[in-house]
Amino acid sequence: MTEIKMTVAMLCAYKGWSNERLADEAKIDRNHLNAVRNNRATMTADDLIGLSDATGIDVRMIATKQN
Repeated sequence: MTEIKMTVAMLCAYKGWSNERLADEAKIDRNHLNAVRNNRATMTADDLIGLSDATGIDVRMIATKQN
């Protein structure tokens, strides 16, 4: 069975938030989150935890690669 993991764009859509709001809620630098979303930076463990806390999505369901 293939799991579908949520990208940053999917998390924004799920919550109805902009990238900026997601970054703010997750306590992640906006520029860093944008770089992650565009595959110019690597998501850290702290990023995953912040995104999970902000959205209520389990960290295992958040994609570390944004393809």
